[in-house]
Amino acid sequence: MMHATRKTHPEKLNILFGKTRGKTAALPFEENLAQLRLWEAGQQLIAREEQLFGSPGEKEAEWETEEAALRKHYKALLLKVQEVVRDTLDCKTKESSLKSAVSAIMEEEKQDQQWRKAMEGQVPPWRPQGWRQTHDRMLEELVTLRINRLDKVQGVENLSSSLKTDICKMGKLVKDDLLRVVQNVKDCYPEEFDICNLYARLYHQAFSERLQDLATSPMEIEDCTYFISWVYDHYPNNVLRHKSLQTSIDLQALGPLLPEDVVQPLEQQYLSHAESQLGTWISKALTDENAAWKKGDLPKKEDGYYTTAMTFPVIKLVDDCVKEAGTILGDIMKAQRIVCQLGPFLQSYRESLKNQMKVKQINVKPIIKGSLSGICQLRDYIVVSMDPQPEDVRVRHLDIVNDMEKQCYKYLINSIQSDIKPHYNQLGTASWLSDGSVMTELLMKIRENVEAHKDMRPSCLQALVAHLHLQMMVEYVRKLMKRKLRLKSREEEDRLVERLCEDSHALNDLFSQEGSKEEWLSSVLPGIAEVLKLQDPEAIKLEVLSLAQKYPDIREEHVCALLYLKVHLSKDNIASIQKSLVENHIPSVPTTSQPFYSMVQVKWIFKVAPLRSQLTATGLPKIP
Repeated sequence: MMHATRKTHPEKLNILFGKTRGKTAALPFEENLAQLRLWEAGQQLIAREEQLFGSPGEKEAEWETEEAALRKHYKALLLKVQEVVRDTLDCKTKESSLKSAVSAIMEEEKQDQQWRKAMEGQVPPWRPQGWRQTHDRMLEELVTLRINRLDKVQGVENLSSSLKTDICKMGKLVKDDLLRVVQNVKDCYPEEFDICNLYARLYHQAFSERLQDLATSPMEIEDCTYFISWVYDHYPNNVLRHKSLQTSIDLQALGPLLPEDVVQPLEQQYLSHAESQLGTWISKALTDENAAWKKGDLPKKEDGYYTTAMTFPVIKLVDDCVKEAGTILGDIMKAQRIVCQLGPFLQSYRESLKNQMKVKQINVKPIIKGSLSGICQLRDYIVVSMDPQPEDVRVRHLDIVNDMEKQCYKYLINSIQSDIKPHYNQLGTASWLSDGSVMTELLMKIRENVEAHKDMRPSCLQALVAHLHLQMMVEYVRKLMKRKLRLKSREEEDRLVERLCEDSHALNDLFSQEGSKEEWLSSVLPGIAEVLKLQDPEAIKLEVLSLAQKYPDIREEHVCALLYLKVHLSKDNIASIQKSLVENHIPSVPTTSQPFYSMVQVKWIFKVAPLRSQLTATGLPKIP
């Protein structure tokens, strides 16, 4: 039976292909094949193909013999092309040979396209050959084979587990092969092959499949950590973003290495371990600190200031752990739950300090001083440096830190006040009014106590001085309003006003020199003096209202105690002043004044009129 293609008319084929392809290479096909002159060998086969299917009238036996020979030679050429392409990643192929092989593939693609235009029955039985698809499938098989046979990967020492070793070898193979593609293979292919992205996509897929297989088995935490660090860190950053690959590979097109349902359980395993490990580390740091406290050890000094050896290492542990988790997981936000481990530590630290304040040891004050330095470090870290952290977590942490700081300053202030209490007790008495030495001795005692605390961090000392300044003014006013002083003449009133002004100036100078920035306290005593120096009830009334506007937290008790110091003020005058205060006080008016009188505890009340309920109704608070 004659083959259908023998009906081909040469005129039609000449129209289809144009002129014949001219002279072929001088070397025979077999020699071109042996020398890897693959494009030339392909040209020879194409010329024979066109001649065979464009020549009428040949004997059927001769035609079939030539067709069989041509089919055989095409197979031989394809095998040689595949061999050349396959050997490129092992550096066994010359650039000229690869270029020739790729050119042969391109020519075969063109020939397939041209034969698609021929009439049915006129096409060679092996057309279309689809060498481009064959090439891509072969690369996929090649990549899969290479990533599953890791014994030839060099430069990777045996790690602590077979999983780590395999992952490291696979990663190195992907990197090295892609570098070879970019450096040695890329220029042998035309742009339409997009060869770098083709290889990258194939390796990405093969690497993903191998990792998914590994993820099906339970992992120890070290293997788990190593696994996800390759997924999120080493592979994207050290392989795909290698400086020689970045411009040749479309990273966005590759997508994630693993599906979410595969990697998420491993993320949770890693995070749970990281949380537990961090909690153990910082808990041990506090345990060691407590042990040193109980032994009576003094905290260390840095630059002459007490500090704690615990806080900085704890901050560094938390920060390093969060940053490491963010790197391993490829997303710092995923590491935010680790930050929560700081909460239990802060709570335990606060309880430890409270317990320490209850014992009578010589090292308690140095411990509190050093702890304040550490508390400042913790606050700075929480406010400025600790990211990521949800806002509610940040607020909870700051609340604990602020409470710790408050308790520490309260302890130190109470200690100072205990020391100067005998001098406090003279305030607001006749001896204080008549003898300036009372205030002089008090100031000396305050300065002495401040000096004893200059082994604190400067910012902490400044805060302590500010607290002491406030407490000193509160105690001064409280003593003044305790009814220990009963003036009998206008001259004594004038002397009291003079004493208040002198003391105010002396106190302001002292605390300003020691670093207090609480300048608003300088007007407290002059405000009281302005009320006391007036004699006209109406003028006093206006001055009291002015004082209430400046200090909206002033209460009925304070006003009554202050007016008690006036010699010639009648009960009716006091009642009128109180009434005016009730009628004119507007507590809802916004004010920038800081609370002061609410801290001045006055128990005695000069009852001149049943105005307490009225005052309370208008917003003046009762003493708690």
